[in-house]
Amino acid sequence: MNIRQCCGFGLGLLGTWFMWQVGVGLAHFIHSTYNVTIPAALMDPAVTLRISSALAAFLAGLAALTERKGGAWLAGLSTFMFACVALGVLQGRHDISVWRDDYLSLSILTILFLALVVLRRNSDEIDQPMHDPVEAS
Repeated sequence: MNIRQCCGFGLGLLGTWFMWQVGVGLAHFIHSTYNVTIPAALMDPAVTLRISSALAAFLAGLAALTERKGGAWLAGLSTFMFACVALGVLQGRHDISVWRDDYLSLSILTILFLALVVLRRNSDEIDQPMHDPVEAS
């Protein structure tokens, strides 16, 4: 297992963790609020972005783990969506205990995304044969 596949495995675990957090949060929210239905709770932009980000992180991890193309850019999309959610929480001027976990998760997600992009570029550069410009003339 190479480093790129390890990053993919980490992304898959992080996506699963995000999905679990969204599910538990929704269950608590719906249980404590009697007038809210599941479709109404799912239409909240923050919840939709979190679910989409978790799904994209899981699929990016799966793509990177199986050496498919596009995994790094799915991870980038997931990072962007999760950053929008984290910035929304910070904009609410909540206590640090509310947004600290989101920013730690965002930093891990960003590191894994950048690792996938950099490692992909390095492997592409190594795979390409060297051409001598003098011989091409």
